[in-house]
Amino acid sequence: MSRANDLLSKLKSSLPKPESSSDTQSQRKTVNQALQARNSLRESTLVSHAAGRSLEVAGDQDKQKRVPLCFSVYESDVRRLDEIKDFMRAKGYRNISNSEAVRLACRAVEIGDHFLHVYHKMRLEDGRRR
Repeated sequence: MSRANDLLSKLKSSLPKPESSSDTQSQRKTVNQALQARNSLRESTLVSHAAGRSLEVAGDQDKQKRVPLCFSVYESDVRRLDEIKDFMRAKGYRNISNSEAVRLACRAVEIGDHFLHVYHKMRLEDGRRR
Protein backbone atom coordinates (compact mmCIF):
# COMPACT_ATOMS: atom_id res chain seq x y z
CA MET A 1 0.00 0.00 0.00
CA SER A 2 2.84 2.41 0.75
CA ARG A 3 4.20 1.85 -2.77
CA ALA A 4 0.87 2.97 -4.23
CA ASN A 5 0.93 6.06 -1.99
CA ASP A 6 4.48 6.84 -3.13
CA LEU A 7 3.41 6.57 -6.79
CA LEU A 8 0.39 8.81 -6.17
CA SER A 9 2.56 11.39 -4.42
CA LYS A 10 5.04 11.44 -7.32
CA LEU A 11 2.21 11.75 -9.81
CA LYS A 12 0.64 14.58 -7.84
CA SER A 13 3.92 16.49 -7.62
CA SER A 14 4.65 16.04 -11.35
CA LEU A 15 1.29 17.47 -12.50
CA PRO A 16 1.14 21.19 -13.26
CA LYS A 17 -0.34 23.40 -10.60
CA PRO A 18 -3.98 24.36 -11.22
CA GLU A 19 -4.48 27.80 -12.71
CA SER A 20 -5.54 30.61 -10.45
CA SER A 21 -9.10 31.83 -10.79
CA SER A 22 -7.92 35.14 -12.34
CA ASP A 23 -6.10 33.24 -15.14
CA THR A 24 -9.19 31.14 -15.80
CA GLN A 25 -11.44 34.22 -15.86
CA SER A 26 -9.04 35.96 -18.25
CA GLN A 27 -9.10 32.96 -20.60
CA ARG A 28 -12.91 32.81 -20.46
CA LYS A 29 -13.10 36.50 -21.25
CA THR A 30 -10.80 36.05 -24.27
CA VAL A 31 -12.81 33.09 -25.55
CA ASN A 32 -16.10 34.98 -25.07
CA GLN A 33 -14.70 37.98 -26.96
CA ALA A 34 -13.59 35.73 -29.81
CA LEU A 35 -17.02 34.08 -29.97
CA GLN A 36 -18.77 37.46 -29.99
CA ALA A 37 -16.48 38.71 -32.77
CA ARG A 38 -17.17 35.58 -34.83
CA ASN A 39 -20.93 35.90 -34.34
CA SER A 40 -20.98 39.59 -35.26
CA LEU A 41 -18.88 38.86 -38.35
CA ARG A 42 -21.26 36.07 -39.33
CA GLU A 43 -24.27 38.36 -38.87
CA SER A 44 -22.71 41.17 -40.90
CA THR A 45 -21.59 38.86 -43.69
CA LEU A 46 -24.91 37.22 -44.49
CA VAL A 47 -27.74 39.44 -45.58
CA SER A 48 -31.05 37.90 -46.49
CA HIS A 49 -32.21 38.76 -49.98
CA ALA A 50 -35.43 38.16 -51.91
CA ALA A 51 -37.61 37.01 -49.02
CA GLY A 52 -34.76 35.19 -47.30
CA ARG A 53 -34.30 32.53 -49.98
CA SER A 54 -30.85 33.48 -51.20
CA LEU A 55 -27.75 34.86 -49.55
CA GLU A 56 -25.67 37.81 -50.57
CA VAL A 57 -22.30 38.91 -49.27
CA ALA A 58 -22.47 42.27 -47.53
CA GLY A 59 -19.71 44.83 -47.55
CA ASP A 60 -16.93 45.06 -50.07
CA GLN A 61 -18.17 43.55 -53.35
CA ASP A 62 -14.61 43.22 -54.69
CA LYS A 63 -13.82 40.58 -52.09
CA GLN A 64 -16.28 37.72 -52.21
CA LYS A 65 -16.42 35.66 -49.07
CA ARG A 66 -17.01 31.94 -48.98
CA VAL A 67 -20.40 31.00 -47.53
CA PRO A 68 -20.50 27.34 -46.50
CA LEU A 69 -23.82 25.69 -47.34
CA CYS A 70 -25.10 22.19 -46.74
CA PHE A 71 -27.87 20.75 -48.89
CA SER A 72 -29.15 17.47 -50.26
CA VAL A 73 -29.43 16.46 -53.88
CA TYR A 74 -30.93 13.49 -55.70
CA GLU A 75 -29.05 10.91 -57.76
CA SER A 76 -30.06 12.65 -60.97
CA ASP A 77 -28.46 15.86 -59.65
CA VAL A 78 -25.27 14.00 -58.81
CA ARG A 79 -25.21 12.54 -62.31
CA ARG A 80 -25.59 16.06 -63.71
CA LEU A 81 -22.69 17.26 -61.54
CA ASP A 82 -20.63 14.35 -62.86
CA GLU A 83 -21.48 15.43 -66.42
CA ILE A 84 -20.24 18.95 -65.65
CA LYS A 85 -17.02 17.58 -64.14
CA ASP A 86 -16.52 15.20 -67.12
CA PHE A 87 -17.00 18.09 -69.54
CA MET A 88 -14.41 20.19 -67.70
CA ARG A 89 -12.01 17.21 -67.59
CA ALA A 90 -12.39 16.82 -71.37
CA LYS A 91 -11.45 20.51 -71.72
CA GLY A 92 -8.25 19.93 -69.73
CA TYR A 93 -9.36 20.94 -66.23
CA ARG A 94 -8.55 18.18 -63.78
CA ASN A 95 -9.93 17.49 -60.31
CA ILE A 96 -13.04 19.67 -60.48
CA SER A 97 -14.72 19.38 -57.09
CA ASN A 98 -18.46 19.06 -56.49
CA SER A 99 -18.40 22.56 -55.00
CA GLU A 100 -16.76 23.97 -58.13
CA ALA A 101 -19.26 22.13 -60.34
CA VAL A 102 -22.21 23.56 -58.38
CA ARG A 103 -20.72 27.08 -58.52
CA LEU A 104 -20.08 26.70 -62.25
CA ALA A 105 -23.68 25.59 -62.81
CA CYS A 106 -25.03 28.51 -60.75
CA ARG A 107 -22.98 31.04 -62.66
CA ALA A 108 -23.56 29.57 -66.13
CA VAL A 109 -27.30 28.90 -65.93
CA GLU A 110 -29.64 31.11 -67.93
CA ILE A 111 -32.37 32.29 -65.56
CA GLY A 112 -35.79 32.44 -67.14
CA ASP A 113 -39.34 31.13 -67.28
CA HIS A 114 -38.12 27.59 -67.93
CA PHE A 115 -37.23 27.52 -64.22
CA LEU A 116 -40.90 27.19 -63.34
CA HIS A 117 -41.21 23.86 -65.19
CA VAL A 118 -37.98 22.54 -63.67
CA TYR A 119 -39.05 23.65 -60.19
CA HIS A 120 -42.42 21.94 -60.57
CA LYS A 121 -40.68 18.67 -61.53
CA MET A 122 -38.32 19.02 -58.57
CA ARG A 123 -41.20 19.46 -56.13
CA LEU A 124 -42.94 16.37 -57.50
CA GLU A 125 -39.69 14.41 -57.13
CA ASP A 126 -39.26 15.66 -53.58
CA GLY A 127 -42.77 14.60 -52.55
CA ARG A 128 -42.97 17.04 -49.64
CA ARG A 129 -45.53 19.79 -49.34
CA ARG A 130 -44.76 23.30 -48.22
